[in-house]
Amino acid sequence: MKSRAYTSRYCLCNTYFAKASWLTLIVCFICLKTSTESLGQEDLLAARELLCNTQQSNFSSFSEAILTTDFDCPYYSPIFVGIPADQIQPCGATIPSWPVVIAKLHEEELPVIPNERIDFTSCGGKMVTRTWAVTDPSGKKSSRQQLITFSDIEPPVLIIAGDTMVGAEQEIPRAYYEASDHGCSSFMVDVTEENVKLGESDYSIVRRYKAIDGCGNSTSRTQQIHVTKSEVQGKEAKQKSVSALEFRK
Repeated sequence: MKSRAYTSRYCLCNTYFAKASWLTLIVCFICLKTSTESLGQEDLLAARELLCNTQQSNFSSFSEAILTTDFDCPYYSPIFVGIPADQIQPCGATIPSWPVVIAKLHEEELPVIPNERIDFTSCGGKMVTRTWAVTDPSGKKSSRQQLITFSDIEPPVLIIAGDTMVGAEQEIPRAYYEASDHGCSSFMVDVTEENVKLGESDYSIVRRYKAIDGCGNSTSRTQQIHVTKSEVQGKEAKQKSVSALEFRK
């Protein structure tokens, strides 16, 4: 003759997996509660897991009323299916379309609420954070997220004026450049000037341009302006810096 503990476990297992009627569940739960002292440790753990799963499924209100403090149920998180891994897309690529995501808790499908946030960044232009959230029957919330970032490996485009020569009475050309970063990252252009003495009256202005974007890609150019027959005396080589900050609009 089978033991009472075996009968209780058999009843509960078959009832739970067969999704039996409420009446049968009540009988089995009462049977289990009145036989916990005769249950072995392994049987008790198995029965407790089944009770906890039932508590977080379709019978939470009934289970809370019948369970005693002896059954300290852990929380079982919903299982999300269909969430893609984090992605790194090339700069300028279209944001991927939304995937189909479902969430289940003990084979019961839960409503999924998607959300998307776009943050602008200096490298790649933007970062997309997608979140999928669910609320289980007991009111607990769970969520998963995916990050979509954009890479930029191309250096900025930098165009400057060509080398030139001016007389002592002529105006020194102003620093000129055109720059862009392909519509991807933010960038800045820094211009430095160095005056180099060439003789008693001549000197050269060496202008160095450097464009660097938010990802660290850079482009450098150099322009030389030769100034001849200048009356400037005792001019020593010196350096000054002119900074220009530009951001993609």
